[in-house]
Amino acid sequence: MWSVKDVKTLRGTTDAPCVRSHVTNDVNTAAGGELGRAVQADRILENEPYQVTIDP
Repeated sequence: MWSVKDVKTLRGTTDAPCVRSHVTNDVNTAAGGELGRAVQADRILENEPYQVTIDP
């Protein structure tokens, strides 16, 4: 889990810290595919709430 407790968001400025994750396209595509397969395997319905837990 990422911790951003010390990051302060400075709205309306150009020097706000970046807290986005930078992921390669291959890794992002693989993760999206895995999520799609999990949604189908678990038969999650459209608009049904669910939680994604990322475990390193």
